[in-house]
Amino acid sequence: MTAQLHDIADGTYVWRGGRKIPLEKVADRFTIMPRNRTQLKRIQAIANGDAIKPVTNQVYKIETTVTRRDGLMDHLRSPAYQGIVHHAYKPSGTDGHNLLHYRPHHRPFQASGRG
Repeated sequence: MTAQLHDIADGTYVWRGGRKIPLEKVADRFTIMPRNRTQLKRIQAIANGDAIKPVTNQVYKIETTVTRRDGLMDHLRSPAYQGIVHHAYKPSGTDGHNLLHYRPHHRPFQASGRG
């Protein structure tokens, strides 16, 4: 099941285990879904030293700088690349490393060090 982000007056959030988890954009990274290996190689060429790491077999995380993120995202969304590009999110007020994992038999929700 894919997480569905909600963006309304009270901010961006996702529901996990019956709890509303507020989210915030990660300032120095984003995700991209290349259509094929050729497009991935083109993305790597313009990433100019930024780290590109697989998240799944179809989604890659690009770690860049705060000042470079938006421009690079716009460039990859342009007609020249036609990338499927999205902001990366993390639970608000966290460093993004301790991800929340849903464990249906464990209450309350706790941050785990896995991820």
